[in-house]
Amino acid sequence: MLDELELTDEALEQAIVGAVGDLSSPMTSSQKGFRGLTHYLTGVTTEVRQKYRDEVIGTTRADFKALADRLRGKQLKMAVFGSQESFDKANEARGADEQIKVSPL
Repeated sequence: MLDELELTDEALEQAIVGAVGDLSSPMTSSQKGFRGLTHYLTGVTTEVRQKYRDEVIGTTRADFKALADRLRGKQLKMAVFGSQESFDKANEARGADEQIKVSPL
C-alpha cells in the first residue's frame, strides 16, 4: 500500500527526476501547438504550470503518506469496454462482493 511504501532518498530523487523529465521532454512543433491550444482552452497559465513543477520538485515522503490518507476509503471508479462474455467470465472468477458492474451502452 502507498502509506506503507518505504522510499529511500535515492528512490524519491529518481522518481522526482523522472517526473520532471516527463514534464520537460522534447516535443515536435505539432505537439507544442497542441499543448499550447490545450493550455489556452483550459486556462492553464505559465504560473499554474510553474506551481505544479515546483510541487513535483518539492515532493516528500510525507506527501505520499498524505495521498494514501486521502485515497483511503474512497470508492474509485473506472470504465472498461469489452464484450458481455468477457465480463461474465471475469465475474465468475470473483467473489460476490467483487463483481464487476456491467452497464451496456
